[in-house]
Amino acid sequence: MSMTFLLLWAGAVVTAPPPAQPAVDAVERALAAAPAQMRERATVIEWNRDFTYRTLKQGSKRLVCFELSGQPGQDQPFVSECTSSGNLERVAQDLAFAATGDQQTLVDRAERTGKRAQPEYRSRLYRAAGPDPSHTRKTVSLFVHPEPPIERRVLTPPTPPGLRP
Repeated sequence: MSMTFLLLWAGAVVTAPPPAQPAVDAVERALAAAPAQMRERATVIEWNRDFTYRTLKQGSKRLVCFELSGQPGQDQPFVSECTSSGNLERVAQDLAFAATGDQQTLVDRAERTGKRAQPEYRSRLYRAAGPDPSHTRKTVSLFVHPEPPIERRVLTPPTPPGLRP
């Protein structure tokens, strides 16, 4: 009788699933968009429902990565993005606007009223999106400063003395 109990107990221990590692999976999923040479030094965050975030992995550079899967406004089942820490206010604003279901109207209004969070110019946004982390399309966007219109004037050289224009 005690032998049977021991075998059943040992079987239960062997067949128990390994402990879950959600933090490791979340970090790896968020880093899907990061360039290979920047992955180790990138910070990884997780967005909260109130558009604040918590840090899952502290990095040594300004690159911050996060997963957006399941967030409103995403066009793919899996979405990961990385950008400069200077752009997090703008990302939070975009997430808040998307949650309302009328993102473009709110973006337009914020830009008109001067309340749109500005990106860090010359920074990049790395994005990986697709049906799952193994099948993504990666894109890179560059934030550039809109230049004011250039005034163009036609300069005419002076007419040498004795010649008529």
